[in-house]
Amino acid sequence: MVGCLCAIMAGSVSAMELNSSVEASYMSKYMWHGLEVYGSKSASSVDFNVELDDSGFYFGTQYITPNGSGNVNSRYFDEEEPDNVSLTDMAKYIYYGGYMVSLFETDVFKTDIDIRYMYHDYNRMSSDVLDQQEASLFAQWTELLPLGLTPYYKTAYVWDADSGRRKQLLLNPGFPPSWDYQGDDRNSGMRGWFHLIGLAYDLPVDMPAIGMSSVRFIVDTEFNDGVMVTDDISKGGGSEWTHMTTGAETELAIGPGSMCFGVYYQHALVDDYVYINNTFYSIAGYKLEF
Repeated sequence: MVGCLCAIMAGSVSAMELNSSVEASYMSKYMWHGLEVYGSKSASSVDFNVELDDSGFYFGTQYITPNGSGNVNSRYFDEEEPDNVSLTDMAKYIYYGGYMVSLFETDVFKTDIDIRYMYHDYNRMSSDVLDQQEASLFAQWTELLPLGLTPYYKTAYVWDADSGRRKQLLLNPGFPPSWDYQGDDRNSGMRGWFHLIGLAYDLPVDMPAIGMSSVRFIVDTEFNDGVMVTDDISKGGGSEWTHMTTGAETELAIGPGSMCFGVYYQHALVDDYVYINNTFYSIAGYKLEF
């Protein structure tokens, strides 16, 4: 799992305290399950999040936009559609909600769980082109292994936002296609599972002058179960391990807040997916707390 989450702003409302935050980040590439959604373009993100007191429930909205202009190379199977997509049209909102809980807190099997639902809204396009839904479950076991090692697992189910017949779009590099290929009977839309397993190590770093207490190193790999396709569309959705990610992330106290950094390398485990590539990318964000 890769991410660098940074937040600003807090508040409370009446008897139920609402802990709100705004996260601002810069991404050298916007990655989604191994895909370089905007190709080589960087992206910016703003995320407004609200946590309902200590209940574990939260909800929010994230806006992601590519930096710069141009087109994402594309291929439409529907000849009536244009042959490229403007990067500005690929900006999107993600509306999400979820629940976080820790189980067996006094046991070696202590499990931190995050259950989340997301709606990906490419608001400048019709909802039957790229909009999708995603439900995921993330779990990590912080006390299971010695030496500061933390295993984690994430599973996500992805399906079309529009239950009707989708317009067929294949982006390269970009978004996974739905099934509506020249009258093919597999026209129920893009749907399938992702499974990710990984291991994290928190290296203690005692640098109080800059507020650094640790550096986290991660390595994980992801399995695509029917969501994305290979170069040969006739084979349908693939079912195989597609990529491995290694990285390091940390947080520093800078000014009135803190700066978080993450640097990652993705290694493609397959060579017949036009979307999955060997690539470096980074994430940086700033956090203020009130």
